[in-house]
Amino acid sequence: MGSEKRRGDYKLSIIIPVHNEEKRLPNCLDCLLKFYDETMEAEIIVSEDGSIDDTFKIAEEYASRNVCVKVVHSEERLGKGGGIINGMQEAVGNLVVFMDVDLSTKPDQISRLEKAIIEGADLAVGSRSLPQSTITQSRSFTRKILAEGFNWLFRLFFQIQIRDTQCGFKMMKNEVSKELMDKIEIKGFAFDVDLIVKAHDSGYKIREVPIIWSPVSGSKIRVNKQVLEMARDLLKIWWHR
Repeated sequence: MGSEKRRGDYKLSIIIPVHNEEKRLPNCLDCLLKFYDETMEAEIIVSEDGSIDDTFKIAEEYASRNVCVKVVHSEERLGKGGGIINGMQEAVGNLVVFMDVDLSTKPDQISRLEKAIIEGADLAVGSRSLPQSTITQSRSFTRKILAEGFNWLFRLFFQIQIRDTQCGFKMMKNEVSKELMDKIEIKGFAFDVDLIVKAHDSGYKIREVPIIWSPVSGSKIRVNKQVLEMARDLLKIWWHR
């Protein structure tokens, strides 16, 4: 990567929240660096969240070799939302996107979100649930039912017609992200819900965008615990709205 690149020149900031992801982080960074190697239009922010393996060390090694890679570190576990917020606060690109380290959504899908922003959206939400979306491999029956039930409750509680709140693939204008991050209260898995509700209630235009999504094995999420936590946080967001 060219050392002449200066901070502040970036069109796009890509946030990768990670916790104990020493096995998947190298592949993710290699893929992103290869995708953006020619244009140099993106900075990649690894938001390392209280890992106890070599995730932070690996991220630092990539940053030492690639000027467009930046590492944000937290000694303590902040949660999915907390990690994303940490990364967002350091972003200098005109547009800011966060995506999962497992690359269930590939870098070539970023242009779909960018198109929605160019066409007038303030927040572009990647969706697995639109008719035009492509799921390359079906999720388990349990996960599918839980996801559909959660999103049904979201629409019932908040009357916001988003069909997939939890896809970890969203883009905002930088100034929008800076304002919304100051308002977010939920730092766990329901962060996405809080983000969408805060954006809607702040008058921002939200657009749901169909994507190609490929489920990846190796998730460390405990479904039963996550469902209870998200249900609690959904009620919390609704109560404090």
